[in-house]
Amino acid sequence: MVLCIGDSLTLGVMGYSYISFLRREERIVNLGVNGDSLWGGTRRLRSCLKKSKYKSADTVVISLGTNDILLPYLSGRSLFWKAQCRLRNLYRSFSSDIWEFAERYETIVRELADEEYKVILIGLPYIQLAGYPLGKVEAYNDCIRSTAKRYGAQFIDIYSMQSRHVKKVRTCSWGRYNFGRLADGMFMLLFPHRKDVLSRKRGLAVTVDGVHFNSGSARLLAGAVERVLG
Repeated sequence: MVLCIGDSLTLGVMGYSYISFLRREERIVNLGVNGDSLWGGTRRLRSCLKKSKYKSADTVVISLGTNDILLPYLSGRSLFWKAQCRLRNLYRSFSSDIWEFAERYETIVRELADEEYKVILIGLPYIQLAGYPLGKVEAYNDCIRSTAKRYGAQFIDIYSMQSRHVKKVRTCSWGRYNFGRLADGMFMLLFPHRKDVLSRKRGLAVTVDGVHFNSGSARLLAGAVERVLG
């Protein structure tokens, strides 16, 4: 059994999840939750590993950390997003500090390694939002890569994989309020197989809305996960 812990990128309601494109005989469990942070996701993972229905799990795929940068970024766009960030931080504790992020990430990977799980770490993705701190994304990915090397885990650099498909830099904005996000969410819920329409409409090479995977990115990541799983 493979447990895939993550946020909305893993869940796949907004955009496409790589899990939808995996072709495996063993059971794949989608443990994605919209808006989750590194702290929130690892807390859920620890809880799941104690449950009898997951006792047969031997592999854990971690895709966490995007919201730890995204929410603080959005908080600087408007008072609405600032309030949203503060509210969510109360119960998800975002790691906007890189040292805190590195410590929390290493802790969960060390715990999994000690329990002899096969661990696959998916780096933070390429984001196509205006003014997004991509340098910080790269720094966080360096932390994840170093942690993977230290504990013998596998690292998948989805950021670099996506970057190679971005021929022309195009970005979009989530606006000052949440209205556009709600409209996107409704469209993707009603038309789950037409999400790439949003990607094409906005001229975005690797995302549907600046953050969530289009089908091309999801397939790229699925292929990489397949190769690592063997």
